[in-house]
Amino acid sequence: MALDEIQLESSLEGLSELLDQGPANPGFALPSNLFLFKAAKEKDKRSRRGIKELIQPENAECVVPYLPGPGERTHCILRGDFVLCDLIPAILREKGRCDHLHVATLGLSSANADCLATLRQKGCIGDITLVCSHYFAQVDKNTTYRDVTRRLEGKAHIIVARAHAKVICLPTASGDHYVIEGSANLRSSDNTEQMVIFNDAETLQFHRAWMEALPNKS
Repeated sequence: MALDEIQLESSLEGLSELLDQGPANPGFALPSNLFLFKAAKEKDKRSRRGIKELIQPENAECVVPYLPGPGERTHCILRGDFVLCDLIPAILREKGRCDHLHVATLGLSSANADCLATLRQKGCIGDITLVCSHYFAQVDKNTTYRDVTRRLEGKAHIIVARAHAKVICLPTASGDHYVIEGSANLRSSDNTEQMVIFNDAETLQFHRAWMEALPNKS
């Protein structure tokens, strides 16, 4: 091994050790959110609960003023202070009912399932087609996945597939055809996430079609 390669490997090992020794304080990823760090240094659940108190559904309202008009798109970088699923009711409050919601997500939480079920019960959403990963269904089959399917029984058509896509198709009574593509799952928070919102009927139908064509491994 050449001398410069040995020196590089040694430097990387040293950097790795420094990262491993760094404090595991909870916090969001963007520098603008540094004020959200907790003063406590404990590596316990109490610190994590402190961050969760800062993740609130109403924070999703920040996206609504930037929803694109027909044929337009909006690129977003989210700082992680709301769960992506909370963006759905925020848009519906502003734009009206969705006849058929299509969602592709790696996984979701019981709270996400309750949110979707409540929106359907209130008539804010008609039908729901939900694509989730077979990985989620297998790993959490006796815990979260089972609870999610129980809460959505009779309220959503669930498709389990080899899928890693994150897409929300949300046509509204206002005549808008929102398609939300990004890195976040429905339950994602406390991370920097990228997202683009389209307002285009053709793009929405494109995503609807492949979701409904997936072989269901449920």
